[in-house]
Amino acid sequence: MVFIHYLHERFPLRIFGAAATLQTGAAMWASGREAAPGIISHAAVLSLLLLLQWRVWDDLEDRDRDRATHPNRVLVRTSPIPFRRALIVLSAINAALVAVSDSRVALVQIALLNGASCAAYRAARFRIPDVAWRFAILPIKYAVFVTIVATVLGAPPPGRLVTVAAVSFASACGYEALHNWHVAAGATS
Repeated sequence: MVFIHYLHERFPLRIFGAAATLQTGAAMWASGREAAPGIISHAAVLSLLLLLQWRVWDDLEDRDRDRATHPNRVLVRTSPIPFRRALIVLSAINAALVAVSDSRVALVQIALLNGASCAAYRAARFRIPDVAWRFAILPIKYAVFVTIVATVLGAPPPGRLVTVAAVSFASACGYEALHNWHVAAGATS
């Protein structure tokens, strides 16, 4: 039940469903795969669950900080244990979704993303200025998400892969900037 409240609060489908749809479309284009329903479904589920895994992970890592700035958030007010368990389950599901594709490259990509995320959160998160973290480090994951999904779908041509990764990164930076502007504008009015 607490996770349902969390999803409502921190993972609204109007935002993350749209992001997963765009990511799926970009990955499909990058891979050059035909739009068969099974392929689209696999890519869409993986896209959405990658977004969810890292949303939970980001929120767990920022829990202490959010206690001061967002004390009413579900994850701040409740035990982190169900969220840590959800993160483990999501990680396993995403790894399984990648594994069924038989793409060793995609398996390496998701393993590297998980490892890099662990390292970044543990070693670098609070040593990097917040603006650099939000606009240079965090958006990288979106480029990697679309790369993983495209690789799961097939062997994407490098030019297309670089294009969708760059657009994903730039879009995430743009969204973050608009979100921060909107929040700041709301705070001053």
